[in-house]
Amino acid sequence: MNSYLEMGFNKFLQKLSLQPREYLSASDSQANSPSGRVSYDSQTPSARSFTAVVSTSKGDGTFLSIQEAINAVNKLGGGTVFIKAGTYTMGTSLTLYSNIKILGEDRDNTIIDFNGGAFGFRAIGTLTSQLRNIELRDVLLKGSEYIDEGTIRMNYCNDCIIDNVKLSSNSPVNNAPDINLNNPTRIYIHRCSFSDGPPAIQLRDFSLCTVAECYFSAANQQCIQPFNGTGLIIRDNVFLSSEDYSIYSDGAPAGLFIANNVINQQNKEGIYIDAPTDYQIVGNYVVGPGDDDGTYNGITLVAGSRAVVVGNIVKDFAGTSSSDGIELSNMDNCVIDGNVCTGNGGYGINIATATCDKNIVTSNQLLGNTTGALQDLGTATTSANNVIV
Repeated sequence: MNSYLEMGFNKFLQKLSLQPREYLSASDSQANSPSGRVSYDSQTPSARSFTAVVSTSKGDGTFLSIQEAINAVNKLGGGTVFIKAGTYTMGTSLTLYSNIKILGEDRDNTIIDFNGGAFGFRAIGTLTSQLRNIELRDVLLKGSEYIDEGTIRMNYCNDCIIDNVKLSSNSPVNNAPDINLNNPTRIYIHRCSFSDGPPAIQLRDFSLCTVAECYFSAANQQCIQPFNGTGLIIRDNVFLSSEDYSIYSDGAPAGLFIANNVINQQNKEGIYIDAPTDYQIVGNYVVGPGDDDGTYNGITLVAGSRAVVVGNIVKDFAGTSSSDGIELSNMDNCVIDGNVCTGNGGYGINIATATCDKNIVTSNQLLGNTTGALQDLGTATTSANNVIV
């Protein structure tokens, strides 16, 4: 029997390197529903790589309901739910399970509109029953106002991917983030776009996660908030005109690698970390708003140890005489090397407290900072080869 893929989807799926598929045999018909059918990869039937297609209009073999398609594929152990371009207005949340891949036809035109309701995507595991291998790709999510939950909520999920998802005009109540991850392990957030909304990404009790190549524009709250975890890579992201901190944490995470991000026209702190341990902050371009009325620094580290701050450009945090390029308070055994700090209202680099101990400040260029180039109130600081103008 010819599949729906042979009636219009082969070319699309061939671009994704997927094989043509056939309908399930009669013995598998219990997974189908009155509104749609599920296919599987006939080349590797033992793998049972199932696919269900969702459309805004009824067609042969298609589902009208996203959740119904998810449920049908889940009954067979997992697979792909391919959502054709169109606007899908939701009246309830969408529940995800292990081994489910949500794939939109394209990010700009596959729109899931939660229509101002307390709805979103939900993947809720537990400590003893964790979810795995969930993917969400190539869709636009809007209109979520889920109290304390956020637009995408994952609890106890492992080995998951959120890729090329656009989140716009969501307004969850009580500052719930667009992506809300609790106890995540190996979650990869990639090429996502966030605009005009709440905090963008929050991770709690995380392990070995990555946020890469995302775009944050006009966020009203903190863009990335890591709390109480170990192992997080934040790299190659763009933050534009955020109203709050771009990267903010006061929850003592450890082992963060923050690299090659562009933070431009930041209205508060670019990077603020409370109680950091074993951090690398490398090669970021952090630009403040110029002469405003805020007392904010480009990079602030408080009450931690063993941070490496290398090769960053930090400029134009010029709100007051207390606006520093890089500031350390109660930080020990850090390396501050090869940074360029220029045009800041306070110091280029400020070792701000006597409780800072045994830090190394070398080979930085400290140019045109209003209050001064370098202040060192710490103990046993090694300072050498800095260029001061």
